[in-house]
Amino acid sequence: MEFLAHQIKSSAGSSSQIPVEITAIEVGPGGRGREMVSLDISEYGDPLYMRAVRAPFSRYLKPIQQRSSLGVEIVDKLPWIFEIPAFGDLSRTLATMRDVKRVIALASETSVRIPDRSAACAVLADRYQSSSLARFHELFCSKQPPTQSELPAHGDQTPFLHLPPCIQYILEHPNDLLLKPAGVRRLTIAMLALGWHPSQIADLIRAKFTENHHWNNIFSGYDPKFRADFYTRLFAGLVWLKLDDATDFSCWSSQKALPTPRRGVQFREGNPRTASREGWCFHQDCNHTLERYQQSVINWRFYGRLANWPFDRCFFPKTD
Repeated sequence: MEFLAHQIKSSAGSSSQIPVEITAIEVGPGGRGREMVSLDISEYGDPLYMRAVRAPFSRYLKPIQQRSSLGVEIVDKLPWIFEIPAFGDLSRTLATMRDVKRVIALASETSVRIPDRSAACAVLADRYQSSSLARFHELFCSKQPPTQSELPAHGDQTPFLHLPPCIQYILEHPNDLLLKPAGVRRLTIAMLALGWHPSQIADLIRAKFTENHHWNNIFSGYDPKFRADFYTRLFAGLVWLKLDDATDFSCWSSQKALPTPRRGVQFREGNPRTASREGWCFHQDCNHTLERYQQSVINWRFYGRLANWPFDRCFFPKTD
C-alpha cells in the first residue's frame, strides 16, 4: 500500500492544483486556504486487530466520536451521513449519502460484493519487489548500517544540540507532537539532515513513546515500535526517493502552520502548547534557519550520502 501511494503521488502530484500528500500533514496555504489531497494509509500503521471496518450503508460516526473536540452543538446540527458505494455522478452520490430514504433505496438495488482483484494485486506485489522503495525498505530494516554509528545511549543529549530549538521541542514534548504525522515528518527531516539512519530515527521515536509523558491509555493495544517504524519509514522513504523535497521545511512555514491537538490526547500540566498556538515554531528568536536543514537533506541525497552521521559537516557534503 505504501508503494501504491507512492505511485499515485508521483502520477497525480504534478498535475494536481493542490498538494497530494500521504497521510494528514500540514500544508502551506493555497488559493483557497489550506487544502490537500490526503492518501491516508495510516490504517496500515497499526495492528490489524486495532482497526475498524465500516459496513456498507451504515452511518458515518466519526463526528460523534469527536464530539468533545468539535463541540456538542456543532455535531448535533450535522446531518446524518451514510457509507455508500460510489455511483453515477458525484453530486448525486453526495446527495444520496445524506438522505435516509435514498440510502435505503440504493441498498435494495446495489451490490457491494468485493470484486476479485487477486491477479492485479499479484502484479502490484511484483512491481513493488523490483522497485526502489523495496530497496529502501531493505536498507531501513538492515540491523547494522555499514556507515552508521550506534544510536546514542538513552539520555545522551549531545547529538540533539545540533537540532534547532523547534525540533528539540518536539522531542521534549512528544505528547502530542510525536503523535501527529507532521511532527514525525519534521523530526525525520531534521535527523536525516544530521546524518541519522532512518531506522535510528525510528528507534529514537520509539524510545520517546516508552518514556513517561502522560500517555494515559493512548497506546493501549497498540505497538509503539510498530507505529514509530511505520511513520518514520514512510516519511524517510519519501525523501529518499525524491517524492518529498521538504520545500515547506522553513521557518516561515513553521510560523504559519497551525496544528490542532490530536483527538483524545491528554496534555500534561504546564505544557505551553495548551495555551500558546504558534504553529510549529516555538522559539521565534532562536537564530536558527530551518532552510539550511532542508538544503542539507537535498545535498546529501544528491551526493548519495544520506545516513552518514556527519555532525561536523552536516551542511557541506563531501564530494570526493
